[in-house]
Amino acid sequence: MDQGIIASFKAYYLRRTFSQTVKATQDDAMTLKEFWRNYKNIADSWEEVKKTNMKRVWNKLCPQFADGFKEFTTEDIAEARLTVVDIGNNQLQLDINEDDALDLFAFHVKELTNEDLMELEQQHLRKNTET
Repeated sequence: MDQGIIASFKAYYLRRTFSQTVKATQDDAMTLKEFWRNYKNIADSWEEVKKTNMKRVWNKLCPQFADGFKEFTTEDIAEARLTVVDIGNNQLQLDINEDDALDLFAFHVKELTNEDLMELEQQHLRKNTET
């Protein structure tokens, strides 16, 4: 699954996060801190991963089922990365470049362990009981 799908998802996720941040904070409707507490965009970002990406990955995993396989391209990921840089610089007043965006995409490369997931869930539960 890591053969392009994760990179695509990260690119779409970060692009959506930056876009939603701009929308949420534009008219002083909410602060950036309030936005981060309420933002949930994983499902929407996953919906942006195209069927062709999924098919290409499965074709690499199960070549015996490959029917007219075309090599995976990274044009969509590059476009999303450029959008992130543009939004970051022009709308969020961040001083970022394409390398910074690549670092953001690679931030969560390490797979989470069960212990990590349990700790995240405990933090989430504590945060919900505090509010």
